[in-house]
Amino acid sequence: MIRDLQNQHVGFVVSAGRTGTAFCGQKMSEIFPGSAAFHEPDGIHRGRVVSDAFRVISEFGIYRGLLGKIISRTGVRNINNRYLAGRLSDEEAAEQIAKNRTKFYRKVSRDLIIESNYALYGLLPVIEKVFLHYNVAAIVREPESWIRSYWKRGDRYGKKDYLQKLNMRISPEMIGDKKTAIRWGRMHPIERIAWFWHIVYTRIKETEDDNKRVRVFRFEDIFNENGDSTEFVRLAEFLGAFDDRKFSTAFSPDILSEKLNSSPDTSVTEEEEKRIKDAASTWCYPFAERWGYRL
Repeated sequence: MIRDLQNQHVGFVVSAGRTGTAFCGQKMSEIFPGSAAFHEPDGIHRGRVVSDAFRVISEFGIYRGLLGKIISRTGVRNINNRYLAGRLSDEEAAEQIAKNRTKFYRKVSRDLIIESNYALYGLLPVIEKVFLHYNVAAIVREPESWIRSYWKRGDRYGKKDYLQKLNMRISPEMIGDKKTAIRWGRMHPIERIAWFWHIVYTRIKETEDDNKRVRVFRFEDIFNENGDSTEFVRLAEFLGAFDDRKFSTAFSPDILSEKLNSSPDTSVTEEEEKRIKDAASTWCYPFAERWGYRL
């Protein structure tokens, strides 16, 4: 199956979530004429479980789209978690990616496919075993702002996190982080969210250091308050530039005017703000200084 994907040109957008990946997945097909772009094409999301399930089953089949996910065997998120846990080798993870994408990409049938999917962060070292022509744009966000955004949504390590309740959300025990697993049960959800930031961007940093096809962009530069699209254009052009081919782009002047998947406009208490700052200090710094962030 891997052979079937090696000539496909793919641009991946990865992150820890809450960084505009939904926007990229929905807008990139407008920027690259004749391309196809998707945001988590096999994802089933809270709030639209039924509609997502029908869509995913129609695209990926009932086993890969639903049943295999329930038993943690299929879907990019489960492949990612199993690989990070050491239950899949590089070759096995690459084969699983191919099995989950070959039929879908073949059905899409476009010279360029853009897939925006946070769950690929841990699989970056094996993507090169599946694709010959790929680029990865990783988006990082200032830790405190990022933690606050997830906390306001309430669906990551909180009471609304159905994946955590099903033991399907990544955790220290799942990936062998024994030191953190000992105190995981006592950790506030805000600190758990910060731990996740650390896990994601540790993997991204390690891959960026070794692979010129992986490049990190800052959320604040892409989606800036001035509406300046310079960095967004730079990201898109990077995604579409391959060794053997460069895909042309077409940008609308107001491409950044629409907001998608924003966090609820709810307040954060003074106590929560202190927790956010402490968690970012513990888990995200001084590591985040690599990308120009400061406490």
